[in-house]
Amino acid sequence: SATLTIIGFRKQHVIIDTDGTLILKIDATKGVLETYSLNFKDVTPQYTYLENEELFGEGKVGYVGGAYDIHFTENGTEQPVNDTFKVQLLLPVNLQSSEKEMKVVYVADNGDVTDMNAVRDGDYMFFDTTHFSVYAIVEIDNAPVVVEEADYSWIWIIVAILLVLIILAIIIIIVMRKRKGDSPVEPTETPVEQTPAVEEPAVEEPTVVEEPAVEEPTVVEEPKVVPPAPAIKTEDGEEGQTIVNGEVVHVRYRTSFMSRLIQAEAPIQDYYTAIKNALLSYKGVKARTSWNFESFNKARVQCAKLNVKGNALQVYLALNPNEYNANKYHFVDVSDKPKLDKVPMMLKVKSERGLKYALELIEEMMNKLGIERGETPEVDYHMPYETTEALAARDLVKVILPSGVTLDGDESIVKVNVGELIENANAEKASVSETPVIVEKPVFVDAVKADELISDEEAETKIEIVEKEVQENVKGNKLSEINLDTICENFEDGEIVDLKALKAKRLVNGKTARIKVLARGTMTKKLTVYADKFSIQAVKMITLAGGHADQYK
Repeated sequence: SATLTIIGFRKQHVIIDTDGTLILKIDATKGVLETYSLNFKDVTPQYTYLENEELFGEGKVGYVGGAYDIHFTENGTEQPVNDTFKVQLLLPVNLQSSEKEMKVVYVADNGDVTDMNAVRDGDYMFFDTTHFSVYAIVEIDNAPVVVEEADYSWIWIIVAILLVLIILAIIIIIVMRKRKGDSPVEPTETPVEQTPAVEEPAVEEPTVVEEPAVEEPTVVEEPKVVPPAPAIKTEDGEEGQTIVNGEVVHVRYRTSFMSRLIQAEAPIQDYYTAIKNALLSYKGVKARTSWNFESFNKARVQCAKLNVKGNALQVYLALNPNEYNANKYHFVDVSDKPKLDKVPMMLKVKSERGLKYALELIEEMMNKLGIERGETPEVDYHMPYETTEALAARDLVKVILPSGVTLDGDESIVKVNVGELIENANAEKASVSETPVIVEKPVFVDAVKADELISDEEAETKIEIVEKEVQENVKGNKLSEINLDTICENFEDGEIVDLKALKAKRLVNGKTARIKVLARGTMTKKLTVYADKFSIQAVKMITLAGGHADQYK
């Protein structure tokens, strides 16, 4: 005997507030499986305003009054849908009385925004769509005025000049005093010449005067000996000496996060390895290294940042410091710093006890963010020590001249391929082995890794511009978007992906005339993709996986 289960379809889904107010209504053309649940999450705090002059007008931005992540799930897992939907979305209370122009925009994973051509009727916005993700209701107004902070660097220049003048004055005074102290030698010789005795001129006293002249060259040569440069300290702002064009020059050093980690003591690298493996054990969490920090994010949610300072590993977490006991965890509230407002709790890990508290708080943070834990990686992130000179050669330490001009230009953000650094370090460790081990690795490229490995300018050169073939039964100008993870799930290595193939697999609407490819998920296959538009991250992922991005004229 067998059990027959009949699954129905629902064409209408609604979300109603506790007071009976309709918040969201979705009408499907074909219908959605009854086993699917409609999810509606308010993500407004993640946005302030969106910039797109083509969409909002020159000098204007879209101030986000409300942003909502809308999607269907089954058993807690997000599910794709293939249909045309009519959406009715309630305006936020703060916008219901506004008379300014408003739009509903679709916010893609890479930050691109698309106008949904919504129509306002009373307190609701109505629009049509074929997919779900983050939709934002924006109020169009003038862009905010950015007030630049006053530059007081000229004060330091004046102070430096005054110090130089003071030092020069001291040197001149010392030299003058020394010359005055040597002058009595000459008067002692003059009276000898004035004595009337006839034999006195025959005295060889002038030879006494010449003796110091013989010794003078040895005194002059002493300054030519170049003093050895002191050991270089690589804390930010520390000074040292280096040789430039054969002369000793006083310089300052600006260090990156990666350089501080490489030169850190073994315990700090132990703590770093344990904490990074713990953070990456949570599903969807990715790491990205900038000049000052290593950041850990899941999509648009920032979870943590790491930094190395002195003898401690600094761990910044997305937790509210007001909810925890500072006497127990010994954290610092850094919420007043704009760059750290998303990770306002900072712990200094410099002992096993500090490591224990950090891991405990990471677990609690991930539970609050609703991020599930997966398998814990066992990657060894220890790296061998390198000298400051070697790090500077790799642009991980910047040398700043006395004038304040950086030798290698602007280094505000330096993207570091951490995987390559660790792989090189492990290769050095393995070099003592006589038997090489060859490990074949599959290609896995996500948007974060792609940004680290290839620049936007280089990615643009990888795009091939091709003629678009005329396809039968394609009318209109309807544009549909598709993500790379969806493409990888439905195509095999070496296949060609174009509009015809996507329609054959029912991955886009049948009325679609144009395609835009977006960079969501991970690129796992080598494919040739034809489309009318690509996000720059999608081009990078396709190229790095060995494929081709061909764009129609």
